[in-house]
Amino acid sequence: MTAPLGAAMEAEIGETARVAADLIASVGDLAPALRERLPDRLVGVATIARGSSDFAAGYGRYLLEPALSVPVWSAAPSLVTRYGVRPRLDGVLAIAVSQSGRTPEIVTVLERSRAGGAVGVAITNDPGSPLAAAADVTIPLRAGPERAVPATKTFTATLLAFALLAAELDATGRSAVDGPAVVAALEAALAPPPPALAELAGVLAGAEVAVHLGRGVLLPIAGETALKLIETTSTAHLAWSTVDVRHGPVALAVPGRPVVVHHARGPVTADAAEDVAALRARGVDAWVVGDPLPGARATIPVPGDLPERLRPLVHAVRLQQLALATARARGVDPDAPPGLSKVTPTG
Repeated sequence: MTAPLGAAMEAEIGETARVAADLIASVGDLAPALRERLPDRLVGVATIARGSSDFAAGYGRYLLEPALSVPVWSAAPSLVTRYGVRPRLDGVLAIAVSQSGRTPEIVTVLERSRAGGAVGVAITNDPGSPLAAAADVTIPLRAGPERAVPATKTFTATLLAFALLAAELDATGRSAVDGPAVVAALEAALAPPPPALAELAGVLAGAEVAVHLGRGVLLPIAGETALKLIETTSTAHLAWSTVDVRHGPVALAVPGRPVVVHHARGPVTADAAEDVAALRARGVDAWVVGDPLPGARATIPVPGDLPERLRPLVHAVRLQQLALATARARGVDPDAPPGLSKVTPTG
């Protein structure tokens, strides 16, 4: 019997709850080593990543900046590897993220960041990788092998690693992670997805261009959704914040072109609601992934009673299920997209 399209991707999504439970159980062992190496006066956090890892790091910014009350920024690797910048980073925590741990430029930037005074942390699925060797402290994702090209369980585990890191570094306790609640929500998300997801997948499968919107903790998730759909279907997906889209990209929102709004109830709900209302007035269907918004064509719910800052951990499963279903609806295999490989050797 021939395996269904995306069999590896589907199986790896299905491992997410177990991976999360293992990571939650193990991360406490790393906390003393991390605290011991933190700068006496932490002045900022630099994240170093590409692709899906960079979207995960973008989510980390929304957790680490409130937890630490210092700026968090995404480093530009090419400034180091192509333009020869030697950063001075005394008092900085540099967090490099790579599922494989083998992307040369990410390893190089972490090495040079440490040479410039930073404390280096690696988040990787391979604790024996060059990236782990270049770091002061490594947070292993413990996700096991991932054969499908699109990152699934490793992406969600990276989001969780940032959430756990923020919790360990936040002296106030406001960033605490309820591990059992997270695992339960992930398990609920791994049940057969709601019918609306298949309906949206069918719409996306017939579109060559789609728009994704999010804000706050779900802005990086909107970006990752667009990337996953590009990887798995070879169609064009573009992501913006619910406010940046109004500065010109909204011209792409025309009747017959899908718009997907990624939403969790919280401080940015009003922005998402305004966008859905404006789209409806233009005759454009808005599909919502997450919590409902008035006027949406349909809502694909995301389970779990988690605080807004942790909802992306479960939202990630929905976006992966959506990419898988859309690829299958188009008759393409998301496990091995043409022209892509698991490790992207940028230098």
